[in-house]
Amino acid sequence: MMDRGEPRQDEQTFFTVAEVAEQLGVTARTVRRYIEQGITGPAGTRIKLEARRVATADGQDYQIGQSALDEFTQQRAQSVRERSTDPQLHAVQVPETSEHEHLPDQVQHALSTIEQQAAQIASQVQTIERLTVENGKLEGEKSLLRQQLAAAQEGQPNRVVRIL
Repeated sequence: MMDRGEPRQDEQTFFTVAEVAEQLGVTARTVRRYIEQGITGPAGTRIKLEARRVATADGQDYQIGQSALDEFTQQRAQSVRERSTDPQLHAVQVPETSEHEHLPDQVQHALSTIEQQAAQIASQVQTIERLTVENGKLEGEKSLLRQQLAAAQEGQPNRVVRIL
């Protein structure tokens, strides 16, 4: 008997690697890496994006089902949340001001410096995460432009064009 909560595989929506890359804001190469190698999950486990191999005009490629994409996206987000709450990745917890008012001035100055550096690091981490997403989008756009260029060159085989 079929479970009504899960769509049958033939009723499910499937996406190409390029479509998934666009949805996730990463490159097609990264999506293939998610499929073949996975990412590090909680406690060092591997989280892989489930996909099926299909024959295409260009050879073999992957198709990713909507349910597999949803599951991977949730697991990836959970992994990121767990890493962001990992105490080893955060600055030293500092006692409230009233608890360390009696400390010598040098220690208070060092503590203030550490707090400022921790805030700068947190800001830099956010910048890196934002730039990583932007880079993934640009890589996707570059890949699409290369495909369009290749398709355009097929119509003009003697034309030589330098690409990025």
